[in-house]
Amino acid sequence: MSVPSYPLKPFSLAIGLNRLYEARSFNIKPFSERAKTVLNDAHLSNINIQENNILAFPPWDIQIFIYSNPFSSYDKAGTADVIYQRLFSFHRSKFSKYVPIYTNGSKITGHVG
Repeated sequence: MSVPSYPLKPFSLAIGLNRLYEARSFNIKPFSERAKTVLNDAHLSNINIQENNILAFPPWDIQIFIYSNPFSSYDKAGTADVIYQRLFSFHRSKFSKYVPIYTNGSKITGHVG
């Protein structure tokens, strides 16, 4: 309800389908219908919902993300730790006005995040 351009916003479960779900309680109703029941039971079915158009910026209009990795040209096995420390220090001083973003280095077999 908060997204005005959401494609399924105007649709509701057809009366015939609603009866089918009522007759066969082992079938689970769609989330939107279950949410309506919860809101109605909590006496929240007639509240004003603030709209938020999250689809205002389509992905093709978002600026391109630029990635910089000064460590990529070095072989990890053949490079001393002090070289990486100096590269890191230089990189941070060069881009000190930017917000640093670090990953946690999650690792599973064959993949690193």
